[in-house]
Amino acid sequence: MRVVLVGSGSAAELADFSRRLELARWQVTLVSDPTLRAFQAAGLVRSRARVLGPKSIVQELAAIARGYWKRRRAGDAAQLGGALLLDGDQVIYRHRSLSPGDLADMSDIIETALARTVERSAAGRLV
Repeated sequence: MRVVLVGSGSAAELADFSRRLELARWQVTLVSDPTLRAFQAAGLVRSRARVLGPKSIVQELAAIARGYWKRRRAGDAAQLGGALLLDGDQVIYRHRSLSPGDLADMSDIIETALARTVERSAAGRLV
C-alpha cells in the first residue's frame, strides 16, 4: 500500500502544498487532476452549497478558534475531498467528505491498513 494525494490545483499549487507539509520526507505521491475525473470515479462530492453552507462555516470558525487559518483553496473550490485506501484494485476503506471540515479519521485508515497487512502476512503474502 502507498499514499497518493490527489488535488485539482496547478503544478505550482501542488508544489506549494508539498513544501508547506514537508511531504518530500515521506513516501507520498502527489498528483493533480484538474479534470476532476479521479474525484468522480471515487464518488467524491462536488457542491458549492456544501462548501459554503452553515456546517462549513461552523467548522471554519472552530478551526480558526484552534489557531488554524485557512489558506486560499487551490483547484476547484467546490470539490470536496475524501480518503480511499486501496489494496490493488480493491477499495478497503472509503470516506467521502460532506463538507470541507469532514475529514477521514486517520486512526480508522491506519487500523484498516494494519488489519490488511496482518491478513496478507498470515496468508504468506508480504505487503
